[in-house]
Amino acid sequence: MASSPATVSPNTAENASSAQKAYSFWRLFNLSLGFLGIQFGWAIQMGKMPVLLEKLGADPFWTAVIFLAGPVTGILVQPIVGTLRDNCASKLGRRRPFLIAGALLTAFCLIAMPHSGSLMMAAILLWLLDASINVTQGPYRAMVPDVVHDQNQQATTYSLMSFTIGLGAVTSFLVGFGIAEVETLLYLGATAILIAMGWTVITTPETPVAPTQTQQASVGNSLGQFVNDTVSGITAMPKEGMKLCMAHAFTWFGLGCLFIFFSVVLLFLYIIDDLLNILISFLQFL
Repeated sequence: MASSPATVSPNTAENASSAQKAYSFWRLFNLSLGFLGIQFGWAIQMGKMPVLLEKLGADPFWTAVIFLAGPVTGILVQPIVGTLRDNCASKLGRRRPFLIAGALLTAFCLIAMPHSGSLMMAAILLWLLDASINVTQGPYRAMVPDVVHDQNQQATTYSLMSFTIGLGAVTSFLVGFGIAEVETLLYLGATAILIAMGWTVITTPETPVAPTQTQQASVGNSLGQFVNDTVSGITAMPKEGMKLCMAHAFTWFGLGCLFIFFSVVLLFLYIIDDLLNILISFLQFL
């Protein structure tokens, strides 16, 4: 007895055909370009914000407290945005509304930052800036498997994202080397993220995702489940994994000190060197 043919839903058929479709290099590059803008703005923030905070009266202790914005907002914002993005029913897709909102909010904070009239205002804008970057980054990474279904091309896309992240950092520091004004650099950072993320949103339409895939993607994205999964993962981690995590933690401890205090230390040493030269010249005159 012949079996009747299986019924295939339109979404399943569309996803099956999309899964077999290979995208060009430039389409994958367009998807990855938004990270160039994110990293450009983030690098300018890390390089110039300590100096700006010091001008507004922040000492090293308060500078460190203010820069807790990055890790704290990452812990709080990512799981909340994860839940919202996986249940988003916008015509633009599940991810792109968050890319647009995060990019606009990031640009606003970068533009408003040099006009901070007090240390408190600068601190609020910095926390809002890091929160808006986290709003963008989580959905951005989650967009890759939604758009690119081939695993080899997914790996290529993530490699291109790493490349654009590095390119954004190098470009921002080269630009910062030639432009000393903090206000101009922050404006350039806002422009870079709007152009780069805007290009990604315009050139990368999202494809429909089957309900079962949506449900699987949504597991573990609530705040309570996020905490539970984190604790469970740490307790069940093998010793080799724990060693890697410890090395990673100490590495980022050093990088955090470098990012936050390096420019301040250089500025301090530069001033001290000038004062010593003035003192030596004065003594020679006597």
